[in-house]
Amino acid sequence: MQIPLNIYIWPDPILRKRSIEIPIDGIPDRQEVINGLVQIMRAHHGAGLAAPQTGMHERIFLVENMEKDKDPLVFINPKILEQSKENQLIIEGCLSIPGLQVPVERSKHVKISYYDTSANYRNEEFSDQYAHVIQHEIEHLDGRIFIEHLPPIKRDIILRKMKRLKKYVKRHIDASAKEKKSK
Repeated sequence: MQIPLNIYIWPDPILRKRSIEIPIDGIPDRQEVINGLVQIMRAHHGAGLAAPQTGMHERIFLVENMEKDKDPLVFINPKILEQSKENQLIIEGCLSIPGLQVPVERSKHVKISYYDTSANYRNEEFSDQYAHVIQHEIEHLDGRIFIEHLPPIKRDIILRKMKRLKKYVKRHIDASAKEKKSK
């Protein structure tokens, strides 16, 4: 089983792929993957992380527990059952678009179904910050990214900046590799 190592950066096409459900009897086999996701999320100080951001197209995501010294919440095969009509505007960022933070409006309350790491089926309601992060991560599972909530002109500006950043990083990596070879 693939253990996640990297975070893919938008506009990588891998982030557009819809994730597949995990068979219920396969959930216990995912603990090593979940541990890898936790390490990546915490190393990058994320509020959440979806498996597709690491190139794994399985319906798993994590949300950092807002209670101090608690394990992250793990959601497997989640489905949004209900969303409130009441919305909230929160500044969002994404590990797949480093350095970008923009206000995004989402439902203030959500009710979801999911499986936990012991393959127990759950229905739970979440509000405020938890609801916001959960909606963000479920979008990743569906091959969507939070900037789709922005007007097209803002998305185009961000896309151009990300492409320039990618070229800049590639040039520096190539230059560094060339320098090491010449030594």
